[in-house]
Amino acid sequence: MFIYNIKSKNGSVGGSNKNYDEAMKEALSLVKIVFPKAILSEKLNDLVASPDYLVYENGEDKIFLEVKEQKNG
Repeated sequence: MFIYNIKSKNGSVGGSNKNYDEAMKEALSLVKIVFPKAILSEKLNDLVASPDYLVYENGEDKIFLEVKEQKNG
């Protein structure tokens, strides 16, 4: 299970999906809906195919998107 959280100074929202790609699509859709003018600022883990942390800028506000794998057991 992959858990995603989107945080800004105004609040946070999150969700989950069994598939990493689908979780990332859902999270990116939420970013675009809530912050339509947000642009990708920096990407940590830039050398990996599946980053787990993205930072967007929306004016002076920073939006943080994090995707983590939750292991059962």
